[in-house]
Amino acid sequence: MDAQSAFFNVVAADEAMHDPGPESNWNESAFFHVVEEDGSAGALFRIGRRVNEGFAEVTALQLRSTGDALVGFRKAKITDNLRWQAGDLDFAPEGTGGGWSISFDGELSHLADGTEFADPGTAFRNSPKEKVAFDLSWADLAPPYRTSTDGTYHGGDSVAKDHYAGVGQVTGTVRIDGQEKRIRGFGFRDHSWGVRNWQSIDCWRWVYGQLDAGNLFSVVAMQVGTPEPAVAGIVLKDGTPHVVTEMSVKCRYDGAPDYWLAGADVTIPLPDGDVFEATYQPTCRLPLRHTKGDEVLRIVEHLANVEINGRSGAGWIEVTDRMEDGRPFGLVHGDA
Repeated sequence: MDAQSAFFNVVAADEAMHDPGPESNWNESAFFHVVEEDGSAGALFRIGRRVNEGFAEVTALQLRSTGDALVGFRKAKITDNLRWQAGDLDFAPEGTGGGWSISFDGELSHLADGTEFADPGTAFRNSPKEKVAFDLSWADLAPPYRTSTDGTYHGGDSVAKDHYAGVGQVTGTVRIDGQEKRIRGFGFRDHSWGVRNWQSIDCWRWVYGQLDAGNLFSVVAMQVGTPEPAVAGIVLKDGTPHVVTEMSVKCRYDGAPDYWLAGADVTIPLPDGDVFEATYQPTCRLPLRHTKGDEVLRIVEHLANVEINGRSGAGWIEVTDRMEDGRPFGLVHGDA
């Protein structure tokens, strides 16, 4: 068996919903990230079904290169784990072979600057609401891949051990307060199920970059109680997919008190001996967080301009850190 083929064995049963385990924090999660071809905007749609707790986490975001953002979160009541629909968001398979529809129809808050969401309560109270409808179609550009050859997540059992991901092309429309715009772009998707303990995570760097349909990548480096991060991802080079298990990420931070990402340099070695080199310059950032008592895990979403092997592209970088005395884990201990 080819070393790469062991990663490309996702089957229909994996793409389906799963029977919940007995754990209170059992979670089945799916998300789609979309970045428009010109980098002018990007979106994130996520449903995290916590059926044993009776709700689903529903997220819909649009980040714009002008620095503003549309933001929506809610906990939608659920009583089963039979389909992806929750709240105003719906994911549904389209045909066979990695096609999905992504539909959202609801209200989102319009933040003049995405960083306002560092104080979400104030941001929601002070920001105008806009009626927003996304109607998107997703088509896989490569077979979905497992993040390890045995199907377990490289982040460990405490972070949804069953896990796979993929990259795709997206078309459709967004209608904002009655004004419709066509969307064409690319992105990455993810599906995981199992126990999820957010506070077990030290940090991760999820980097996505695109030039065109044949040249893009989505790679994550995750650290969960280990001295070195585990890496998993996919690179499309001239249309050929390569699963990768190595990456270095060097983040540059702004100063106190926020320590926002100022930029990042990424190196991804390919199995064929080639290398993808990428430099990220954020155009919009949106800080999210998971808290438990005094513990804070900060997740900052970034739309970015990305230079990939000397060519101008676009992308998304998700920078997640357990905060230590107000400073990101990656700043204190060094990045991946």
